[in-house]
Amino acid sequence: MIVRPPEVVFVNLANILLDKKQLIGENCNIYERVEQRDLYGVRVSVLFFLYWLIIQNLCCSAHAFPSENSMLKINKLDNNKEVTVKVGDAINIELERFGGTGYDWHIDKPSGECLELISERTDTVVTDKAIVGAPVTKEWELRAIKRGDTEVVLHLYRAWEGKEKAIDLFKIRVKIL
Repeated sequence: MIVRPPEVVFVNLANILLDKKQLIGENCNIYERVEQRDLYGVRVSVLFFLYWLIIQNLCCSAHAFPSENSMLKINKLDNNKEVTVKVGDAINIELERFGGTGYDWHIDKPSGECLELISERTDTVVTDKAIVGAPVTKEWELRAIKRGDTEVVLHLYRAWEGKEKAIDLFKIRVKIL
């Protein structure tokens, strides 16, 4: 089976209609020509509509059928909460800290082997002015790889002082189905 792009199909159909109109020629009386011209306009309108429908379907098919895996966004407001995800889903944790203080968020290895750390990233929060000590966002992406229950724990501390002197704690319980 040959699959052609919609543009080629549309051009071919339009050419067929034009050939039929030319075949009618001068052998018809004026009323038949008017009827044929009206039918030609209807056919072209229908073809344009079908063409538009095909293009809309091709362009929007990704939205009609979302992917199976999803991403759950988590922030400071979700502290001490329980979340439920499916195997293959991603969890994006985003926490703020103040730059220039030396404090940074550090993630503990999740208990069990249900989650894997995919990425860890630090971004400066965009403000009108460049300010020393402006907020900085740290982001982690975790992926659920196995069914089970686990906990994700993050501590805010200075690297040279250690976890024992953490000034903040972020914790979520994750249930993976």
